[in-house]
Amino acid sequence: MAGKKQSSVFSMWPKPIFTNLVKTNRNFRSNYQGAMLYAHYEMSAIELKKEVVKYLKHLDANHPYLDKIKDMHENRFATVGKYMYILNGDGIIT
Repeated sequence: MAGKKQSSVFSMWPKPIFTNLVKTNRNFRSNYQGAMLYAHYEMSAIELKKEVVKYLKHLDANHPYLDKIKDMHENRFATVGKYMYILNGDGIIT
């Protein structure tokens, strides 16, 4: 008897809907965790570093950290970049 053939296609995390990342949404915690998991599994360290730079430029185009960040390795932004990704999408992180 033949068994079911397993798919070799990996599913991806769904991209977050930032309008659902507000405290007034009743599923805020779930949506927030989903956004963090998306950033963790679907975004590279290079993309997360770009999110940090984008956020700092949004705060101040001449932010003093922008020059310092330029020479830092991307892996240093793996954690903070996830939060900046949500903030750049107008989501709430607290």
